[in-house]
Amino acid sequence: MTGQIMASDKARLKNPLGVLSKTDMLAVENAILVHLGMPR
Repeated sequence: MTGQIMASDKARLKNPLGVLSKTDMLAVENAILVHLGMPR
């Protein structure tokens, strides 16, 4: 569903649900790059 990736304005977000660790954030970033076919 990479065709549905989009940015969201922070003003539209209400309360944060949590925080990702640096390791988890890098894993998410890597997964997005893989799905978009971009080099890591």
